[in-house]
Amino acid sequence: MKDDPVLSIRNSAIASCIGGVSVACILGSVKYLPTGLLFLKKTVFSIWLLLQSTYSVPLWLFLILITCTSVLFYSAIIKTRSFAFEPRIKSYISDEIYDVNWRWKWRGNEIVNLWCYCPKCDGTLIYDDNNCDHAFCDRQTKFICENCDRETISTIKGGNKRYTLNMIKREIRRKIRTQIKEHKF
Repeated sequence: MKDDPVLSIRNSAIASCIGGVSVACILGSVKYLPTGLLFLKKTVFSIWLLLQSTYSVPLWLFLILITCTSVLFYSAIIKTRSFAFEPRIKSYISDEIYDVNWRWKWRGNEIVNLWCYCPKCDGTLIYDDNNCDHAFCDRQTKFICENCDRETISTIKGGNKRYTLNMIKREIRRKIRTQIKEHKF
């Protein structure tokens, strides 16, 4: 592609305008520099004097401050301790639930890419949740292995595929909560 002289002139004009505005802004703000530095110096000096002076504080106020500080410190320790479990929780990415191997990944605190695998051949299972022809039947989702002669590996009652996946997510979270309470995680 050839260099277009019109584009070259246009780009030069734009660069000159930007440069001129930049220089004007810098030169215009220089006159405020001594005032700003003086204000900064006075502020730092005032804070330094404030920190060095002594104050009389009633005992009841001192006890309230100590109590509030202790509560905040204790809650920070508890929060830090709960975060200590997080790396172990993030490594929890598979489990056997309802006789099926389930695997998932973590995105933040959310379970994503949750799916089930055959406990015999480790093949991906397919689902069938179209087994209810009328309104008064019990909904259920069957998980079937195509590699094991279309054998039904597990049947979960209560709803369709979306209901089943959310139920498995709730079970995973329940296991995490109980393991944390028992300090096994």
